[in-house]
Amino acid sequence: MIIALAFVGLLLVGVQWLPVIVTGCLFLFGIGGGYFQPANISTIMQSGSTSNQGTIGSLQRMIQNIAIANGTAIGSTLINLTAPNLPR
Repeated sequence: MIIALAFVGLLLVGVQWLPVIVTGCLFLFGIGGGYFQPANISTIMQSGSTSNQGTIGSLQRMIQNIAIANGTAIGSTLINLTAPNLPR
């Protein structure tokens, strides 16, 4: 629920918004992810046998790192594409 509220707030971000408001929305998004991630990882780790725990953990972490890298790449591309329209 926290992630959804923060996501809606970030979707509504306008050029005239103060950086503090955007930072607050990102902070809420991070808190929501922090609540979700441990339960998610625990469920993933319990889905396999103990002999496969290393493989399951490695695969989960690899997918998470790929998602982080893709999010950074997409975000920086969008910022780069809109850079001429940003206020100075």
